[in-house]
Amino acid sequence: MWNRIGKFLQIAQGDRSMIIALLLQAFCTGIFVGTLELEANTVFLESFGAERVPFALMVSGVIGILIAAIYGYFSKQLKMRSFGILNLAVVIVATVSIVGGMYLMEQDHLDFVTFVFSGPLILISLMGFWTTVRGELSPSRGKQLKGLIEVALVGGMVLALFVAPLLVMAGFVIHEILYLGMVSLIVAAFAQMYVLSRAGKEGGAYRSKSGSAGPIRLFSTRYTALMASFMIIGVAVSVLLYFEFLSVTQSRFPGGVELVEFLGLFLGIGVLFAWLLKRFLFQLIKSKFGLRTTLLFLPATLFLLTIPAAIFSEAYGYGSGAPVFAYFFLLVILSYLFSRSLRESMEAPSMNLIYQSLNTRD
Repeated sequence: MWNRIGKFLQIAQGDRSMIIALLLQAFCTGIFVGTLELEANTVFLESFGAERVPFALMVSGVIGILIAAIYGYFSKQLKMRSFGILNLAVVIVATVSIVGGMYLMEQDHLDFVTFVFSGPLILISLMGFWTTVRGELSPSRGKQLKGLIEVALVGGMVLALFVAPLLVMAGFVIHEILYLGMVSLIVAAFAQMYVLSRAGKEGGAYRSKSGSAGPIRLFSTRYTALMASFMIIGVAVSVLLYFEFLSVTQSRFPGGVELVEFLGLFLGIGVLFAWLLKRFLFQLIKSKFGLRTTLLFLPATLFLLTIPAAIFSEAYGYGSGAPVFAYFFLLVILSYLFSRSLRESMEAPSMNLIYQSLNTRD
């Protein structure tokens, strides 16, 4: 079967084991990301409610910025093999610490730490994975296989998000779902170690020599300043929608199996919807209307959804009754669904194309 798949994808015989390892790593990384995101959101809402979300997001954002800065520095200073091992070690140690905290920390403290570190852990897991893919595959082969690797990654995330609620319904505690993510992470680590060992033998490891512009130089030109401002405003809007989404979700599903079922179903549909839009709609809109329209697609959609939600809430109130709240709840979750999906499927690929057009000195 693998030989037929390899021939269909035009993969050389000697490269098939490495490609299979990358696909396995992608699938297991997706399971880890899905289980961690679902578990972190569920336990935080059950323990603290939506009132503590702004403070937790602020702490998580600061940690994420620090980790991203450290990641950027080491990714440029270390060879791919050394950086990949370091990235794996950090993610595994952090995950094992969270799992071990079940027996060493108070439950409320553990739930807060899990939520705060879930975003940065997911960030460096995905960035480390794609760094491995870009470092191991040539540009032509990467373009050929990127879609297949994305399918494996998305498939793992969707499977984890859809299966986890079933496990909770079967009697598992939500905290125990993280064991599934940890096992998947260990399997992904072994797969990545195999890929890195192949890279070392074949001379695929590299050292990036491109410099970083830094936050000051980023705003030194009008073009890059507009790009940075666009991204900052987009992140701010995304955070506000995320907070509002968690608020209405906590009001509608205070906890228990219903909360896990809703979050798992919603997040799974969001991941699948984003992949479908990126796969079938992004190229169509970009080719017919250009990057400007593609970038404006997300703000326009959010405007059409959030303005009615704000007017509806102002006119009838947040808790005016079950039917009224149901309409407001629907508008909010649709706003966050499109924000999450379009950001991954439209905005991120468009910005990547713009980044590639910049001079390396910028």
